[in-house]
Amino acid sequence: MTAPLNARRRARRRLQLFSAAVLVGLLLPMPDLPGLQWLLNLLHVPAFALWVWLACEALQPAQAPTRVGLVRAAALGLALAVGSELLQGLVPGRWMDWRDLVANLLGLALGLGLWRLNRADKQREC
Repeated sequence: MTAPLNARRRARRRLQLFSAAVLVGLLLPMPDLPGLQWLLNLLHVPAFALWVWLACEALQPAQAPTRVGLVRAAALGLALAVGSELLQGLVPGRWMDWRDLVANLLGLALGLGLWRLNRADKQREC
């Protein structure tokens, strides 16, 4: 096996594991914590930023990096952000909240922006 193939597999494995952790965290029933709800909403931002960063790394084509991985990651991230909120409406002890969705989307935008900046810096070094 070649080194790039191993790196791609590791990147995909990291994405799979973190995706599972995010889904468990978002769908686990929770008690109503009105005093801490703002903090729980805020935690969606770094979680989705890290998720989309991992997705960009895992979904890049094997050839030279293109925007394909970025578009794939953004589309899957949007599906995860909206889908997880819809699923929360079906889980007892969870509820849909537009503030969660906004935090999810802010995290996606932050992660995509940081990934693009990082990628641009790496390309300038070459």
